[in-house]
Amino acid sequence: MLSRDESAFRRAVLVAVDVMGYGQGDDRQQMDVQRDLLTVLQWASDGAGVSRERWDRHPEGDGELAVLPPDVPERRVVGQFVQQLSAALTRRNEDDRSGPRLRLRLAIHHGVVAPADNGLAGQGVVAVKRLVDCAPVRAALRSSGADLAVVVSAQVFNEMIAQRHTTLRPADFRQVHVEVKEYTAPAWIWVPGIDPAVLDLPADRRDQPQEAAAAAATQPKDRPRQPASATPTIHNEFHETVTAENATFGIRY
Repeated sequence: MLSRDESAFRRAVLVAVDVMGYGQGDDRQQMDVQRDLLTVLQWASDGAGVSRERWDRHPEGDGELAVLPPDVPERRVVGQFVQQLSAALTRRNEDDRSGPRLRLRLAIHHGVVAPADNGLAGQGVVAVKRLVDCAPVRAALRSSGADLAVVVSAQVFNEMIAQRHTTLRPADFRQVHVEVKEYTAPAWIWVPGIDPAVLDLPADRRDQPQEAAAAAATQPKDRPRQPASATPTIHNEFHETVTAENATFGIRY
């Protein structure tokens, strides 16, 4: 656990998890969900070889925020732990069919954190909390029907997953734009066993002006109208008798 005597901020792997639909259960169901949440997290950490006993854990009833010690390999958390959590949820939901399935959102970020008087401080904490609550990961879990939806920060994706340092395939992720309260940033979503292209996610509002501009750029532009040419006219006035053999009145072409 982090000591509040440590004044220096440090970089760490941060993990946030939240249960879908927790508030819909009655009091006893909520107690069962909290117990089962801790159970599947323990199964996953044991299976991945990243013991939770040394994590700095902050329980939140239907969720948890955890800061991992520096000697825990980030690649193992992003890869094996995530996959083991998916397997643990499948096991739990198959073993207990008496109530609602346990379905989770998981966020992973690598950022700055420090102990504070009422918990944790640092932009890393803000980021991982906003990620786990963002609309795209909520929609991914809801629309896919899966037991788990994972969202990772752009830093984690670019430095760990895209570089193939983990057991997850970059092609199985989908990029989204996260906008929660004051936090705006790109992120990447993974749902086990689901083609990311078919996920029903909210429209990326950040891209809409760009799309509109691109569409306008492809439309043919109207040519500027030329001013109409004046038709030449000739006006003749005759006040006496005029003899006009072989004469032309007007303009000869």
